[in-house]
Amino acid sequence: MKNKAIILCRISDLKQDDGYSLDAQEKYAKEYCDKNHYKILKTFRFVETGSKSHKRQKFDSMMDYLKTEISKANKEPIRLIVEKPDRLTRNFTNKEQLQFFVMTGKLEIHYYKDRRIFDKNCTPSDIFTDDMMTSVSKYIALNIARETHKGMKQKAESGWFLGHAPLGYKNVRVGSVDKNGRKEARIEVYEKLKPAVLRIFELRATKKMSYQAIKEKILEENLLPSRKARSFSKSSAEKVLKNSFYSGNFEWKGEVFKGKHEVFIPKAWLNKVNDFRGTPLTNKFVGPFSSFLKCGVEGCGSTIIYDPKTKTRKDTGKKTTYHYYHCADGRRFHKENGIKQINANEDKIWAQFEQAVDRVHLPEELAEDIFKAIKENEKKYNVKEIDETKLAKEKLEDLAFKKEELYEHFTKELLDEETYRKKLKEVQIKKISLEKELSKPKRIKNESFLKSSEDLLELAKELKSLWKCMESKDKLSVLKKLCSNPTLDGLSVDYRLRKPFEILEKIKDLKEKSEWCPWRESNPHALRH
Repeated sequence: MKNKAIILCRISDLKQDDGYSLDAQEKYAKEYCDKNHYKILKTFRFVETGSKSHKRQKFDSMMDYLKTEISKANKEPIRLIVEKPDRLTRNFTNKEQLQFFVMTGKLEIHYYKDRRIFDKNCTPSDIFTDDMMTSVSKYIALNIARETHKGMKQKAESGWFLGHAPLGYKNVRVGSVDKNGRKEARIEVYEKLKPAVLRIFELRATKKMSYQAIKEKILEENLLPSRKARSFSKSSAEKVLKNSFYSGNFEWKGEVFKGKHEVFIPKAWLNKVNDFRGTPLTNKFVGPFSSFLKCGVEGCGSTIIYDPKTKTRKDTGKKTTYHYYHCADGRRFHKENGIKQINANEDKIWAQFEQAVDRVHLPEELAEDIFKAIKENEKKYNVKEIDETKLAKEKLEDLAFKKEELYEHFTKELLDEETYRKKLKEVQIKKISLEKELSKPKRIKNESFLKSSEDLLELAKELKSLWKCMESKDKLSVLKKLCSNPTLDGLSVDYRLRKPFEILEKIKDLKEKSEWCPWRESNPHALRH
């Protein structure tokens, strides 16, 4: 009975030279089997990388077949016929599996081009050589991948898109010929599909149509060939509208590059489509407190929603809209616990928030006193910080002198080695502590801090007079600056003033300057906080 053999023919890329092609490998492998009277069980031919485990599906199929044949065999090993080591493995995961079969006498690997056989009788040096070949092959594969990635990134940086062209464009090859006999890859407008893409953007920009409506309109107008039309869906329209490629950019490996391809979508349409992105296409009024307030009922915490009620007077027939808010009950807390929903009137909610404005309002004289105190303490803090830095530098200089002095005493044998090392260590610890102190990030610049303080106090002075003439959106913007964690429990609004305004409220409640600024002489750093 002939000895059983399996032939493996593998290349990493279809563009490999003829001498390494699948046909050439299979031809020489069969000649080798005929010469040695081996019975060929199966021939595996495939194009696949040998270095990435998640891309070795065909190789894994060969391994599964090999394991099956090994389990069927009695004492006679299976012969695996391969051109040379780098055709077989470029990673140690598969190498360890194959070595195990070899060392247990169940497999022989024949590298016919190298005229070498790897079997159970091979020496440790043979195994070492085989492992080294795998390491070299792995390095080569990884290096090729890295160089390929660098080349592709360079192409992307040059403005050329990498990959399949999106709808309305096509991949073409033009220009100079590379070493593989191919022209350079480029992206050009596909005139046949260009009208469809233009129409998609037009419908979205000018008519604010939904993705589903756009899909139906494109199919109705027969703007796509039948093959494309069959696969065109609502998500296809969305994909086109959200693709930055149509505005002149493209993304590759998480980075955005400026493309050299032609942009044929009008800029006005692109701007309008971008404005719609992430926002509902509706003019429906949602109420200023929608999504601003949370439900204050303990255990709920759902969003407060706007729910207007329109009523018609029987005597006059006039319609009046009442602006109400209540809990969305997204967690079904109210329903499951039998808690009745209460509609809170918008005007009454504004009235309760107006109290926050009253709380932070400062008389002009007090605001000026606070700002003067801040400037005075800031000046003292600057001096203190400069003095501390200067002192730390002087201490570092003293430590450097101390280190030299210790070394001199040691060389003159005034200190024994143990005492010298102990004192030197103490100096080094102090030096590290001082250097750490000096390397700490410096605080905000004096001018920036004073400007922020002045703006805050100006707001506290003027807000009360401005509040009544503000529009709803401006009032809400102010509330977001003043309040944190605003909630609505039935009809009652609750909130906390943000830290700076909370401090201003406390200062306003104190009558004497010595009460709100008692630290101005002893600790100038305190008022800054």
